Amino acid sequence: MDSKDIGNLGEHIAIVELLSAGIVVSRPLGDSSRYDLIIEIDKQLYTCQVKTTAKLIEGNAQFDLKTASKRAGTKDTFYDVDLFILVELTTKMVCILPNLQDRGSIWIKPIKPAVGVKASMNFAEDLTIAKFLESF
Repeated sequence: MDSKDIGNLGEHIAIVELLSAGIVVSRPLGDSSRYDLIIEIDKQLYTCQVKTTAKLIEGNAQFDLKTASKRAGTKDTFYDVDLFILVELTTKMVCILPNLQDRGSIWIKPIKPAVGVKASMNFAEDLTIAKFLESF
């Protein structure tokens, strides 16, 4: 699969998971919008960027949270969205989190180990759609 296929598959998995959680999902026409999805929770709209990876590195999923510059001499920039939806294809992990404007990337562990947990680690079970909805 090429990167476009991986991204499309991740978006579709995210949509299925969001709809399964009872969240209304909308998509912009075309692919030139600054966001991939709009979701509605409690009559409030949120723009979402879906980031997908198809490989684990030492059991962890890494997601870039900045846009890659396509022109020479220009800098990568942060996404102007409300939420990130992160999909890891090998484990079918789907996480949702607020936009982290100060971070260029995030690492997430799909499985929380029984020992050796550090406060700075991010675990998929703490970033599920169900946990996110509990905050509303």
